[in-house]
Amino acid sequence: MTKKAPLAGSMSPQLTLRGIKHLFILGLLLLPCFSSIEHAMAQVSPIETINRDLDSITVYGSRLATSALTEGKDIQILSKETIATFTASSLDELLHHISGVNVTTRNGYGAQADIGIRGSTFAQILVLVDGQRINDPLTGHFNSYLSLPIEQIHQIEVIKGPSSASFGADAVGGVIAITTSNYHNYRLLAMQSSRKAIRDKMTGNKDYSYQMSSKIGSFGSQMLYSNLALNSSKITTDAYAELTRIDGPSYANPNYLAIDSAPPNYRSFYNQERAGISQSYHWNSGWSQYVRLGYDRREFNAKYFYTNSSYDESVEEVERYWGQLSTRKEIGNWGLEVDGMIQQTTDFFDFNPNFNPNEHTTTQAQFHSALSSLSESKLDYSLGVQALHKNIKSTDRGNHDRTGFASYVMLRDSWELNDGNYPQFITLNLSLRADYDPSYELKFIPQISAKWLHRWGILQSSAGKAIRAADFTELFVSHNLAEISSGRNLGNANLQAEESFAYDVSYETPEIDLRLIPIRVQYKTSYFARESNHLIDYVYTSAKEIEGNFNLDENGYYFFPQNVNSAYSFGVEQHISIAFRSSEALSAKDTETSISTQKTRNRNTEITANLDIGHSFIRTEVDGPVVSKYLLQHPRQQMTTQFRLRTRGLGLHVQMRYLMVNEEFGNTEFFYISSPQTWLDTKLTYINSGNVFDLSHSLRTQWSLEIRNLLDREYQQILGARLPGRWISIGLSISSSKQ
Repeated sequence: MTKKAPLAGSMSPQLTLRGIKHLFILGLLLLPCFSSIEHAMAQVSPIETINRDLDSITVYGSRLATSALTEGKDIQILSKETIATFTASSLDELLHHISGVNVTTRNGYGAQADIGIRGSTFAQILVLVDGQRINDPLTGHFNSYLSLPIEQIHQIEVIKGPSSASFGADAVGGVIAITTSNYHNYRLLAMQSSRKAIRDKMTGNKDYSYQMSSKIGSFGSQMLYSNLALNSSKITTDAYAELTRIDGPSYANPNYLAIDSAPPNYRSFYNQERAGISQSYHWNSGWSQYVRLGYDRREFNAKYFYTNSSYDESVEEVERYWGQLSTRKEIGNWGLEVDGMIQQTTDFFDFNPNFNPNEHTTTQAQFHSALSSLSESKLDYSLGVQALHKNIKSTDRGNHDRTGFASYVMLRDSWELNDGNYPQFITLNLSLRADYDPSYELKFIPQISAKWLHRWGILQSSAGKAIRAADFTELFVSHNLAEISSGRNLGNANLQAEESFAYDVSYETPEIDLRLIPIRVQYKTSYFARESNHLIDYVYTSAKEIEGNFNLDENGYYFFPQNVNSAYSFGVEQHISIAFRSSEALSAKDTETSISTQKTRNRNTEITANLDIGHSFIRTEVDGPVVSKYLLQHPRQQMTTQFRLRTRGLGLHVQMRYLMVNEEFGNTEFFYISSPQTWLDTKLTYINSGNVFDLSHSLRTQWSLEIRNLLDREYQQILGARLPGRWISIGLSISSSKQ
């Protein structure tokens, strides 16, 4: 029997387990501390307040219409208001500061990043935009390619834990569900009978609104964004366009002396253009429709993104078109939903000017239909079918296609128990999916989650299976090349699908008001574990050990994907939220929640301050010693801190990340990753708003000063792709609306 080798830290497994027990016990020991605080000088929110707050949060990352009150999975939500405070211009920069989310960045600026959840690889998460998957069949490296600006986002849900029963393959570590503003309105209106009243509430009964913003800064960075929204009694239209130009820092080229054609210096440049339009239609017969079209093109320096070859002078261009359609119809006590999406991506990859470039075009088409209950009964259920077709035409991977089908059933039941002065609320969610794919044929994927809501807090847990098939790059990369130089990636057509089983349990205290000082405190702790079989990862392999008719350097080494026998990942997440507000703020009316159910208040408060501190510990054990390229990419420890201060029109946001990457991953003879890493970003804003012309026209201006990597540290997080140093930018945003 092979002994498991601990590859995620220098501690022995016994010490790690003991440490996790201590952390978990510490979290439990804090409960009586909170209890004593409550009796001494605080008041815990009553169960009715918790119910109201959670029920007001709509969760879109579920096939059943639900709120945070009835959703049993561990979900962390970023609202539109919270997103606006971040020093961020891309999806990966927004997710940097979520406990349990590991982001490995190449180049910066949003050029490319690998996103994992709870120790998963970048290929083991599913990214949804308005309910449709945008994972590209070419490679999981493209999962962070969000083809719309963050200004279009209404809400981001990070759903932790396996979710394959709901959305299919790839959702091993979890799901990142992105909801745009127009789709948010469409979903709410599609579920309400009084659509006119709800529409006026959601849009403010505005005839139109527009926004124009610009940023300039270090490394020759220039960013322009414009948006126009038009509203009528039945149709809402939203259009946007964005342009980004970044020259990037200049670096000495290590290939200059080794290869005659290599230039002495190179720049990590990044250019992007994207545009899109969406429309939602709301008819009087309980029928609603939503459509979105989009275009995205990005060009960037990709040196050392994928290999450590001395010939690597990579430049990459990715172009994407996509369209999606959703329609919903009320039929008695049932809701019928039919939606689909088609996405075409062309990737032009020039590894070296002396070699022929590679060009890949992938097409992904998906269809989904579901019938869900709309009755007032506490038992909710949904039946659905899905189809997913993937196709690739590639110069180095060949031409391939794959079609999969699935059906699923989801049930949710809730019980409200009134036990004297201690009412309780319990929710149970069950899901079962039958999934067929040519790579693994027919698989049944079960999933269960539960939530117990009590005046002393929320206890929830989930468990389930997940599956992931190899993508076209893992299977076929470099197969059509005449010669393959040492250090490059080489596909393995014999890969099996990954399978895993995961579970988690978490506890969250209610929000506690301290009586002596205007402070509210909330604490959450989670434990999670995942057992995986046939994991796919690139292993640095001698050419002599690779079978197949390939023209390899017989003395060379290649990143060759293989099925690791098994791996076990486990860890602990902790998060504490502290909110300070003046006496006027404490009496203000609650509005929408932000990160980790943090509350905001009315804008007339004098001072508002929030402090969020998160910590995650993750350990992965793999059968036998193996030099892994991505499996151990996650940090074994990560701490995030966010501080927000607002007084009248001024706002300050300071965010810090501290990462400790795996030594075995970062210190090999093949590549080096800096550890630990400390990132400090800050953003200062000034907002002025008022009416112009007449009371029906409003005008809002916002000035911003952003400093990324304030400490000016030089880091890299994968291979030799260096990240930019201190990056300063100033911005101006002007928005107006008429109602």
